[in-house]
Amino acid sequence: MTERKEKPIVLGICGSVRNGSWNGKLLRAAAHHLPENVEYREVQLDGLPFYTPEREADIPESVKSLLAEVNAASGVLIASPEYNFTIPAALKCALEWLSRPTIGTPLAGKPVAIMGATPGNYGTARMQIHLRDILFAVDADPIRRPEVLLTQCMNKFDANGTLSDTVADGLIKQLIDAFAKRLS
Repeated sequence: MTERKEKPIVLGICGSVRNGSWNGKLLRAAAHHLPENVEYREVQLDGLPFYTPEREADIPESVKSLLAEVNAASGVLIASPEYNFTIPAALKCALEWLSRPTIGTPLAGKPVAIMGATPGNYGTARMQIHLRDILFAVDADPIRRPEVLLTQCMNKFDANGTLSDTVADGLIKQLIDAFAKRLS
């Protein structure tokens, strides 16, 4: 009898909760480059309450759901804008919940690929630096190269929301190839 191996799961997390987010589109563009044997899922962060130590006694259902998704995932793919030179509040809130010792360490040792899209000229470099610091603190395994910093994003997707910039698509493919090598 041959043992059936489960498909690796990649969990997509968008740092923006805006409808029609450029980073949501970026996640879906990246998901197209995942190997066929990988299952892709996305979670929404807009229902998470802000973390406070008092809430750890009775963990909200939205947090339990996020925790279950991250625990089930073989790796995490994050696409996020940069707000005020750093990580958006929704993403920071999710990472705070996922770092609580009382609920486990779901990101520890997991490969995490990060990227970001912005309408501006400077990409999401500062956000990605801050996000890498947090990923280090939670013992995740971030993919270092290539960095995907999509600038002028409103010009890089077609009317259907499909990424149309071939240079950006090539960088995303390189990132996903490096990420896929670390999935178990």
